Amino acid sequence: MKYFYIICRDKQILEIPFSENAYKTATEELVKKGIMAIRPKGKNVPVIINSVDVSKILDEETYNDYIHSVKPQEFILNGTWRDGKERRVLRYEKWKELEVAEQQKQLTETFKEKSSSDKIDKKIEEIRDKLSKKLACG
Repeated sequence: MKYFYIICRDKQILEIPFSENAYKTATEELVKKGIMAIRPKGKNVPVIINSVDVSKILDEETYNDYIHSVKPQEFILNGTWRDGKERRVLRYEKWKELEVAEQQKQLTETFKEKSSSDKIDKKIEEIRDKLSKKLACG
């Protein structure tokens, strides 16, 4: 999914799902010094921002350049908050946390299924060996 980013003067960063309309509205309001009503992903209620408090609106590519050059204390990328220096994960947005939990659940289930099928394959092999020995002796 594509995003655009609003960098506020107080260093707050908002990650907004990209749509032509939302991006155009945000940039127009920044120029007019108006009020922005932006809905970040996973939020039911829009965030109201006075565009005077906004320092930049960046697309994904420009935002990547920004986090590499400015090295903010914390930054968000695809729902994951990271440390600006070490790039380690600090926390997830709620929607991302649910997404990660679902992925882990699927991986765990896949692993369980695989280990169960491995056990079944071993058991079949043992039975096959016993039968072939009995048939050879008998």
